[in-house]
Amino acid sequence: LSLIIERVSGKSYSEYLSKKIFEPLGLDNTFVLNPNNFEDNPTIARGFRKVRNRWQIIPFDEIDAITGDKGIFSNIPDLIKWDKALYSYELINEETALEAFDYKLLPNDSIIEYGYGWRIQNVYGLKAVHHPGRWRGYRTSFKRFTDNKSTLIILNNSDHDIGCVIDTIQSLIFLEERKQWLKEQELLQSHMQENISDSIIK
Repeated sequence: LSLIIERVSGKSYSEYLSKKIFEPLGLDNTFVLNPNNFEDNPTIARGFRKVRNRWQIIPFDEIDAITGDKGIFSNIPDLIKWDKALYSYELINEETALEAFDYKLLPNDSIIEYGYGWRIQNVYGLKAVHHPGRWRGYRTSFKRFTDNKSTLIILNNSDHDIGCVIDTIQSLIFLEERKQWLKEQELLQSHMQENISDSIIK
């Protein structure tokens, strides 16, 4: 992806994102990783991993400098700005945004829960478009609940799984939606069981 951007724009990946996205949106703490100053950059939260019950900093590796699928550092205030820009269509128009956040049809007519770079999920009856981040010493989540324009952002600089954290926060934020969803699931299971019983009797 980054190579395509560089060839089409004639600019480096970092320069293009800075001029077209970061600067226009005021993302002052968002940048593409520069491998030449990674170790000495005080704005980077270093990644950790647990070894023999002790947390250790993960040293820089050349593969960390590969961009296109990773290598962008940010913080929550900047990601909130990014989120608002997606809702206000500052960067892309509404038609493109809706297409990016929608299910896609494969050539074999099967539907996948993936848009243009976004995973699509049903959470207690609410549509969520999201993408997790997973790399050496980092686990993150940027999940947008587009039905009510709420967003869940989790940034974690360790290799500890955050799936349970995400599930717990979702269940608390959408407590009433979860209760209603559970009732509907129980009702659905009840109807299915009745249909199975009727089929067996017949």
